[in-house]
Amino acid sequence: MMNELQSMQYYILEQLKADFEENHVPAVVRNAAEENLPMDILTTLHRRFGLNMDEVMGEFYFFPAMSATASVHYFTSMITLTEEMAAEYVPMVTEAVNVLNFYLECGAFVMNPQKNLLAFKFVTPIPAELSAEQILQMANLNVGHALQLSERYAASLLQLSDGSGSLESFMELMPKS
Repeated sequence: MMNELQSMQYYILEQLKADFEENHVPAVVRNAAEENLPMDILTTLHRRFGLNMDEVMGEFYFFPAMSATASVHYFTSMITLTEEMAAEYVPMVTEAVNVLNFYLECGAFVMNPQKNLLAFKFVTPIPAELSAEQILQMANLNVGHALQLSERYAASLLQLSDGSGSLESFMELMPKS
């Protein structure tokens, strides 16, 4: 049984799902109780992402509140670029991500070398006193920024992750000091 906070968050995920489907992006809201997940998650499949038209997965969720009276919701967008990186490319991708994160406006590219995963993560704190519609607007802004920022660098990072790109070429994309 969902409490009021969980119901509002589920409503927002359903609204975001409708927006994605309207734009022909496959989307499903995964129910925490039914799938034994820590939270409800909106999962999307983005085809033709970035310059190389790659396929990536998006996951959008509210990080579980520490209490029912929490003053902030943490809305998270996670765009998984790859889960299939050869171990030999992990050090090069890690170095590129570290430099890139220094220059990013917000959010961060994250690595899980044990799982060979490369993703972009963006979290927005949203005041709990806002209405559901205001929270939806802020979640939409988060989603838009996450998709735009991750797409900007997806092709170059994926080339590093499969060995078809070089760290030197990637570094040429970074601002000159």
